[in-house]
Amino acid sequence: MLAELEVPTSTIFRAQALDLAGMRAPQEAWDFDQLRRTYEGFVAQYSPLLARVRNGTVGASEALVARTGIMDTWRTFPNHDPDLPAELLPDGWPRSAARDVFVEIYDTLGTLAEFRVKQIVAEFDPGLAELVAHHRTSLILSPARSGALAGGERARVPSPPHRDPLTDVRS
Repeated sequence: MLAELEVPTSTIFRAQALDLAGMRAPQEAWDFDQLRRTYEGFVAQYSPLLARVRNGTVGASEALVARTGIMDTWRTFPNHDPDLPAELLPDGWPRSAARDVFVEIYDTLGTLAEFRVKQIVAEFDPGLAELVAHHRTSLILSPARSGALAGGERARVPSPPHRDPLTDVRS
């Protein structure tokens, strides 16, 4: 297959878990209790914001700050989470719940945050403000973490409630 794809050099690693007496399971290399608490803390911290996002009570300035904050927090998880397959994780693993909170907040606030950044940039160069655009989590999360469901179905992120960002601009 690699020759067919014209890959000139490659290294392939294969592994097999062995059930040897006295050997520890690979997942014992991580502190899953601490990681669980971290994911659950993330959900607890951002659930009030999620409720406000769903109610449409987040303004453009707050959207920019909140979206930046949740991304800053979320991007630390790969440093601690080995992203093991579900069958190797403890029961009731909270990663998908945390991911769902992140995705909904981040994606829903994108338009409002973009609006605020455009306002800020326009104060210095209106032409550059027109180049400002936001992205969605589908561009930054792997398929395993971006809302994949059983059967290949994708999770749907609700649209933000209708609001006029011009009436809710704070500096």
